[in-house]
Amino acid sequence: MDYQCPSCRQAFKVLDAYLKEYPSNIYLQVRFHPLKQHPYGLESALYAECATRQNKFWEFHRLLFENQEDWKESSAVIEKFHDYAKQAGLDLKKLDACVADPLTKETVFQEGIESSQLGVHSTPTFFINGKMIVGPKPLMEELKALSPNFKFDFPKEESHAR
Repeated sequence: MDYQCPSCRQAFKVLDAYLKEYPSNIYLQVRFHPLKQHPYGLESALYAECATRQNKFWEFHRLLFENQEDWKESSAVIEKFHDYAKQAGLDLKKLDACVADPLTKETVFQEGIESSQLGVHSTPTFFINGKMIVGPKPLMEELKALSPNFKFDFPKEESHAR
């Protein structure tokens, strides 16, 4: 997962809907795979890793995706991450120390290496019962196959008339 990836945000919406409807049908483990083309992919993963260490991963994870449009091209991204951290109930001093710790960056890099070794080349990529699923729409289709009553429709994209 890469928090700056628009397709990951779409997949988040699919998974969020699925988990609300079928909370015991799926075990979700998030692995960081920040992409080089996303300037804040690594930074957002570092903050999410540090939120994990304060037992606030899911709260921070949700805020990153819900607010992706607000921070993905911001010149004040750290301030925005701090705002989300406050909303999630994180201790900012511990958060900043964790983000600055080289071991945190090593953890995130290691997850990227491990996912690459599994054949991950793009985000979002999921493994469901050992099957690799790439992208939000294939994820939705796979979840519908597993739970035929699952209903999810992607929001209509706004047209950008020129």
